[in-house]
Amino acid sequence: MTDPRVKRAASKDDDIAVDALADLSLEDEPPVSIQWVEAIEARKGRDKRIYAWCYMLRLALLPEQRIDLLTLGLHDPNPRIREFCADYIGDNAIEDLRDHLLGLFDDPAASVRKAASYNYREMF
Repeated sequence: MTDPRVKRAASKDDDIAVDALADLSLEDEPPVSIQWVEAIEARKGRDKRIYAWCYMLRLALLPEQRIDLLTLGLHDPNPRIREFCADYIGDNAIEDLRDHLLGLFDDPAASVRKAASYNYREMF
C-alpha cells in the first residue's frame, strides 16, 4: 500500500502538496525515491515551497551528499532553501558548516537572516 502522503504530494493543489512534502521530509527514510522527487520538481518546479521541500527530501535520500547539498543550498536563489538549510545545519549541529551561516546574516530575505542568526547563536 502506498503511503497516502505520496499521493497528496503529487496533488495539483500546491497547498496540499506542500503539506505532504513537508511531512515526508521529516522522515529519516522517506518512502520515496530520488527519481520520484525529481518528477515532483519537474512538475511543480515553479513553486518555491515545493522546490524547497523537495530539496529537504534530497538531504534525507542522499546522506552521502548532505554536506555538499547544504553548502549549495545556502547559496540557492530560493530563499526558502537557504532558510531550510540554515535550520537543518542548526538542528543537526553540523559544526563544519556553522561558519557558513555567517554569510546569511546580510541575506535579502528576513526569514533567512533570522534562521541563520538563530542557528548560529543558539543551536551550537
